[in-house]
Amino acid sequence: MKLRPLSTFPALKHFFEEHKSATLLLRVAAQDYAAARCLLLNSLFEGHVLGAQAIEKFLKGYLLLNDPKRHVKKLSHSLPKILQEVRELSSVTSVRICATRRKICEELRNPLPR
Repeated sequence: MKLRPLSTFPALKHFFEEHKSATLLLRVAAQDYAAARCLLLNSLFEGHVLGAQAIEKFLKGYLLLNDPKRHVKKLSHSLPKILQEVRELSSVTSVRICATRRKICEELRNPLPR
């Protein structure tokens, strides 16, 4: 039985190539979150600092996913500024995510040829 590649694969490949900096930042944010959680579970104060850094990286990654050319370094480490930028994007971005999810679900429902 030969499997056919999903037609969404080239689009996904292009997305990850275009959003390389965002995916890298999100990966580091996930690692920081895990480390912060470990520190906080062991009552170490440094977990608060690392947790704040993880939140900052997650939010900047979100902004970069929306616009890979965005200069997130200009936002510095100001969580209020970053949160305001995220709030402005959230309604527009959620519509795009739903459309992409629908397209992938449709692809997966199509039976494979035998």
